[in-house]
Amino acid sequence: TNMGSCTLRGLCDEHSQDLFELELHTPERNIDDMVNGRSSPVIRSDASDSISWVFDYSDVDKRDQHPILTESQYIDEAYDLDSSYRTVECVPKSECDLAFNITADLHGASYIVRKNGVKLDDSRELPDEFFTSRMWIMTPFGQNCFPIERRLSSGAIA
Repeated sequence: TNMGSCTLRGLCDEHSQDLFELELHTPERNIDDMVNGRSSPVIRSDASDSISWVFDYSDVDKRDQHPILTESQYIDEAYDLDSSYRTVECVPKSECDLAFNITADLHGASYIVRKNGVKLDDSRELPDEFFTSRMWIMTPFGQNCFPIERRLSSGAIA
């Protein structure tokens, strides 16, 4: 269903909420099928090597057993190939306290995350806390949330 262009105004309480948007597009063919020689019209969402995502607090100590948003709220068992998925939700207003996390192995899928209509690009790859073989791509729900590792200062040498 095409909902058109959603904006913060009219959907969310502008004082206490931000508009979270996720657009995910799956590949035409399942990359795993090409490697394994099997054929499947979907990418499973319930396997340990699937496309998984969660929108929750970036600080592990603030998370509980119920994330704010997760793919299991929208996708029951599998993603169809060559399909687009879109999630639009009002979430608690935040800068760097919240983050979007998606498995780094996207199986050829692509995605865009927006906050109040602005595309977020500041992402980092991080290890999974539970599955040591899996990596996540973390996108903070704000701008310039990652500390700068090294600052270069300019000056003159006399």
